[in-house]
Amino acid sequence: MSNESLLYISNFYIYEDNIKLLKQQVKDLLMQLECICNQVKDKNEVAIIKEYNYKARCHTIMLTSKIIFSDLCLQLLFNCELQRF
Repeated sequence: MSNESLLYISNFYIYEDNIKLLKQQVKDLLMQLECICNQVKDKNEVAIIKEYNYKARCHTIMLTSKIIFSDLCLQLLFNCELQRF
């Protein structure tokens, strides 16, 4: 196996570890946010949370799409690289 192939493999595993860490961090943040939202009683604060909730969903969809697309591209590169050998 060439050095280039090893580089692709190592990058793939590093990428997978980063995704796992990111998923755990997002899960923790969402749990903290849920606790905070459960304590909010003021109507103005609820309206602000709803507005930011919408924006956060849009950003989450864009980020998730980017991650999935990047992952697919990496897998295609990885598979193509392995098929060369």
